[in-house]
Parts: sequence; structure tokens; C-alpha cells
Amino acid sequence: MREKIKKLRKVKLERGQNNIVIDLRDNASIVDGHYYQLQVKLPNGDMRVLRFLYKMPATL
Repeated sequence: MREKIKKLRKVKLERGQNNIVIDLRDNASIVDGHYYQLQVKLPNGDMRVLRFLYKMPATL
């Protein structure tokens, strides 16, 4: 089942390492223990797809 998650903020990535935290606990579309794909559009227009397993954090 493919479903777009809505109302996520846009994040601007800088050169080098980026550490970004997006609190998804209140988003009912995200389920603990499920795999998701994140599409990232690079400044040159290329798209990258990252696959990740979501684990609900104990605390943020």
C-alpha cells in the first residue's frame, strides 16, 4: 500500500552531515515497526529514495 504522508515540513539539507529530527509520533500514517521510503530531491534536481524502518523513539 503506497500512501503519501501529508503535512510534513520541508527540510533544507546543507553540505556535509545533516542531523534532522522530525517528530512523527502524532502522525497516524506512520506505524511503529513498518518500512517506509523517503524521497529526497537534491539541489541538482536528482531524486534519491531512502528506505527505512520506523521505530517509535522512547523520548525525543
